[in-house]
Amino acid sequence: MFELSKWNDPPKEYRVKPIVHHWEKDYITQMDAIQDFGFGGVVTNPDIDGSPENYRKDCRDFKKIIAELKRRKMPWYIYDEKGFPSGWGFGQTVKGHPEYEAKGLYMHRHMAYHEETFSYRIDEDSDKIVWAMTYPTAVRWSAVDFPVRELDLSKMRAVPFERRFLQVKLDPQETLFIFAVRTSQEGAQVANTPAVGPYLNILNPEAVRQFLNIAYEPLADEAPEAYAGADGVFTDEPSLMVRHMTPFQNWSFALLPWCDGILDRYAQEYGERLEPKLHHLFEGSLDDSAERVNYHRLVGKLIGEAYTKQINDWCREHGTLLSGHYLGEESVHGNVLDYGSYVEVLKQSGYPGMDILDCYPEIYNYNAAKHPQIAVRKKGTNGMMVEICPVNRTKEFAQDPVNNMSGIMGVLYLGGVRRTNSYFFPNFEEYAPDKLKGVTGLLHRDDARAFNAYVGRLGYMLDGLTNDCGIFIYYGVEDMQGKYLPSYTAAGFVGDIDLSAMPLVRAVYEGGHDFYYADRDDLVGAVSGDAPIISGHPVETVIIPKMDILYDDAYDALKELHARGVKVFFLDQIPAYGTRAPALRNNRTDFVPASLKDILAYLDELDSSFSAKSQDCTILKGRFQKEGRELWLVLNHSRKDAAVTLSHKKKVRATVYQPVDGAVRQITSGDTVCIPMLRGIFVWFEANEKEDPT
Repeated sequence: MFELSKWNDPPKEYRVKPIVHHWEKDYITQMDAIQDFGFGGVVTNPDIDGSPENYRKDCRDFKKIIAELKRRKMPWYIYDEKGFPSGWGFGQTVKGHPEYEAKGLYMHRHMAYHEETFSYRIDEDSDKIVWAMTYPTAVRWSAVDFPVRELDLSKMRAVPFERRFLQVKLDPQETLFIFAVRTSQEGAQVANTPAVGPYLNILNPEAVRQFLNIAYEPLADEAPEAYAGADGVFTDEPSLMVRHMTPFQNWSFALLPWCDGILDRYAQEYGERLEPKLHHLFEGSLDDSAERVNYHRLVGKLIGEAYTKQINDWCREHGTLLSGHYLGEESVHGNVLDYGSYVEVLKQSGYPGMDILDCYPEIYNYNAAKHPQIAVRKKGTNGMMVEICPVNRTKEFAQDPVNNMSGIMGVLYLGGVRRTNSYFFPNFEEYAPDKLKGVTGLLHRDDARAFNAYVGRLGYMLDGLTNDCGIFIYYGVEDMQGKYLPSYTAAGFVGDIDLSAMPLVRAVYEGGHDFYYADRDDLVGAVSGDAPIISGHPVETVIIPKMDILYDDAYDALKELHARGVKVFFLDQIPAYGTRAPALRNNRTDFVPASLKDILAYLDELDSSFSAKSQDCTILKGRFQKEGRELWLVLNHSRKDAAVTLSHKKKVRATVYQPVDGAVRQITSGDTVCIPMLRGIFVWFEANEKEDPT
């Protein structure tokens, strides 16, 4: 039940938690400052500035921090690692265990133009050959008179191989494929972070178990109350380490994620062996995309099992749950390259999380929260955690840090965030210059108090609520999975599906329409019951971004949804490719593509009961149901105060709650209220009013 006293002074659990990796000698004064600045708790860890061998002593020393947090009733998260990415284990996880290191699969292709005996030996940095095969090759002329070499896939010949060497006699026009495995990481994320050195394979459950032994078990042994009392464990940016991220460099191998047993698991999942088409992971047209889609989805499932679920199960056994965040939430491109299938990974966590580096409203990517919200919706958790970390466009951010960060917070909470952990750091030196010298940041004391109160009120009002909307935009991960071919150079940060979905999402959101992302499983599930429902939300509209590859059963589900009265839009084109063999596909002629203008016009008419109109400011809004009443979060996403007219066709009276200062006022439909720049308000309508004020 909503309590005005808690609205005025939000409880600690809704306030921001600063991330404190190192406690000052006078940690009592440091905690005093944290509370005085209005923060609710902390994200913290044992001080690991010493050698890994001293970690158990560091854990014992950490008990005094936990005891003081408990005495003050300050919530805390446990940060699980020194630096990032998590899994490095202070450099100890893979020490003495090269089989635990992140692995990449690569392909060597050789075509014989005449009869020859071909020999191949892998280099010293590679582990082993895992498969080899040949195909007869024919040359045909394409429509543009260009010679194309085609493999006769009906005549595969498996080639015997030793661990590091093979020799084979080849016929003219025969193509040989060799697939081998090596330790990855060159030019990858781990080469660009504090955790420089060999990194674990997050597909390998034994490697992840070793990370638990190194980083989690000592703290559980020495200070079990650290986990038992924690709101969650913060894991930070584990990833596959197979894609090159260092720009302007060319590497020797184009890699895909690998772990022993993955080919057998592929056969179990999809009912066929991948080996005859293993080259399709590295080359081929959209007709050859099915194997790529399946492989990358499987990679996500394996990470979810080996890393996320295993660690979350351990956390639950110790009285807490796994949270934190993964890489590249903003783009489907990153979702695939770093995790194969990001949603498969995230939905195994105890409490999904994200981070935001672009803490500058003009460059904020709405997908940053909307992509992880898919896992939140599927799991039914009370929202997600965000780590705010303003490291991009730092000069612009620093010119107006409080307004910039506040503007981001409103959009994050509209997108499903309910808990905030922060590197938007305060200037604690102001509190005790002699004892906290050098503990500085951009956030001064009065601003910190106001910021914490603002975020706390957002969290308190939205606690337990889910976005109440029937608009779903399709999360076309299969388009990226099917198109991705590994590269020898640094990959970009967006793919075709992102180039379509990002402007679509911006237009829909800034048009005042809230939405969820839905994936293939959601659509198929929505037609399995009596009414089209996704995660408890009736489906009114589904929008498919411009894409080329769409699961066949997702397309079939869209036809069924349309037959049940759901409005289905395909932006600009109908995806021509599915994941069945081309000969099994039907021509997709059931829908006519729509323009973005047509889609927005329809949404304006559909979502017309409540309006929040400003003459010249961008207004975002989302609907919730709270205690049987209609609640709206209305955001001014502009750099000036907005006069906003609030109208409802079916409701007359409402209460406006201002999270900036806690002010509460009554309004009637048609009134105009002022929403400060880059801030939001709540509009909570009275129940059961049916009058039409017009």
